[in-house]
Amino acid sequence: MMINGKTKITGVFGYPVEHTLSPIIHNTAFEYLGLNYVYLPFLIKPEDIKPALSGIKTLGICGVNLTIPHKETCIPYLDSIDDDAGIIGAVNTVKLEKDKLRGFNTDAEGFILSLKNETSFKKPKGKTVFILGAGGSARAVVYALAKEKCGRIIVANRSIDRAEKLVQEINKKFPGCKMESVPLGEKSVEGYLQESHLLVNTTSVGLKHGDGLLINTNFLHKDLLFYDLIYSPFGTKLLIEAKKRKLEAIDGLGMLIYQAILAFEIWTGKKPPVKIIQHAVKNFIKQKK
Repeated sequence: MMINGKTKITGVFGYPVEHTLSPIIHNTAFEYLGLNYVYLPFLIKPEDIKPALSGIKTLGICGVNLTIPHKETCIPYLDSIDDDAGIIGAVNTVKLEKDKLRGFNTDAEGFILSLKNETSFKKPKGKTVFILGAGGSARAVVYALAKEKCGRIIVANRSIDRAEKLVQEINKKFPGCKMESVPLGEKSVEGYLQESHLLVNTTSVGLKHGDGLLINTNFLHKDLLFYDLIYSPFGTKLLIEAKKRKLEAIDGLGMLIYQAILAFEIWTGKKPPVKIIQHAVKNFIKQKK
């Protein structure tokens, strides 16, 4: 990849961001398509998100992805957001358009594409889903599943107020889907797990070595699909426990790739080479193991 005075800059704002695979995805696609772009990781502390976003305009950066913890806090500093991002209440992709920052959410569609293309969960309609967490990623997942007409969605979070807010806001758009919020850690959670077809971890627990478990894994049953949004070459503790119990279980690598593909199209107007990207990412992960 040759960088010169005409190279267009894209990247990701996060904290932490050292673990990201997004540069592999986007730079592989740029190079394959012969586009004069580069994708860089930017370590942005929570308190610095406002000046960081302002810097996009100053530096003429084409666009960025936003990851933990910026997906919700960024919104007041954007000039506009699309309809999906507005309903979800979270932005993961920003594009600079005529000196204006426009926010999008590609997480929701990226999650559904991964779910349908990579698991046996092809038809979410009428199913019961249990969600761990109530942050920006959770909002995208709940929105996506409600849009797919899931019958029931339970959101468990340590802060019950945040879970209740998520449920109330998304349920207004999809009143046909039964939504509930429960405090994470209570024994009642175990009963919900036994009734669920899909369990999704949207929290950052498991990202750091030594993180514990959010739930009692003895209540994971054989008909439950586990989807961990965290992607790691070694797998989170919860993912490992699910696989030990012979559950169908995957990490968030697929969602990462699919949401990135959608962001790539927003920035460039071109479709990236999916199979080439998947091959590059898998090779990179093998080298890290």
